[in-house]
Amino acid sequence: MNTQSFITIFIIYVTLDILKDVHLTSSWTINHLIEFAACLLVFYIFSSVWHFFTKKKPNKNS
Repeated sequence: MNTQSFITIFIIYVTLDILKDVHLTSSWTINHLIEFAACLLVFYIFSSVWHFFTKKKPNKNS
């Protein structure tokens, strides 16, 4: 398992742990859909940030 996978799993776990106590509606289904959407959003943001910091810079000597 590489570093990005480990950090991604950890960040999603933390997101779910935080959202565990947040109940925006009285519907179980809607609450879980909100948790799923939040996890997707966190995954997308983390992936974008990770890609920004790890992308290779083009060689200016060519």
